[in-house]
Amino acid sequence: MRAGLLAREVVQKLLREPFVVQTRWANASGRSRESRHYAFVETGGKNLADLLVGQGLARA
Repeated sequence: MRAGLLAREVVQKLLREPFVVQTRWANASGRSRESRHYAFVETGGKNLADLLVGQGLARA
C-alpha cells in the first residue's frame, strides 16, 4: 500500500512537466482475438514505466 502511494506521488511530480502519450493498437496475447489499445507515456525523454521500475515502484 505504501509503495502505491509513493508511486502516485512520483507520477504526479513527473507529470507536472511536459509529457507525451503514444497510443498503439496490438493483438491481445492469450485467448482473446480482440485488439487492445496501449498507451506509452514519456516524460523528459524517458519512458514513465521504466522510471517507475527503476525506482522499485513497479514491476516489468
